[in-house]
Amino acid sequence: MRYFNFGRIVQKYSRPFVCKIKETGYYDDLGEWYAPPPKRYETEGAVMSISSSKLYHSDGAYAAKDKSLYMLSPIDSALLNAEIIFNNNVYRVESDTGCDEAEYTGVYSYVLKWVSVFEGDF
Repeated sequence: MRYFNFGRIVQKYSRPFVCKIKETGYYDDLGEWYAPPPKRYETEGAVMSISSSKLYHSDGAYAAKDKSLYMLSPIDSALLNAEIIFNNNVYRVESDTGCDEAEYTGVYSYVLKWVSVFEGDF
């Protein structure tokens, strides 16, 4: 049973962004550390600012640069440790806030914590 299908709204405001997944490294036969290059792929979702009421009532859990991410499909569990690059900013997926209600709303929501401004090639 769906209460309201937010899928059309999310689809309307979805924009492409880049996910960078860091692979775990290992020691080779010579005992030297090898860190494979991160995997990179593009996907899309609606990245929006956190509402001011939620920002001020969070007891410091959210900063002004943090964002909310809404997607039509769930994020792969490997992405929960990923970096997301959107509008030249780097974010980390902090938590899945509305995934339990996805059955009713039609969308998956996540909190993105701001890490830094992205400069250079990716």
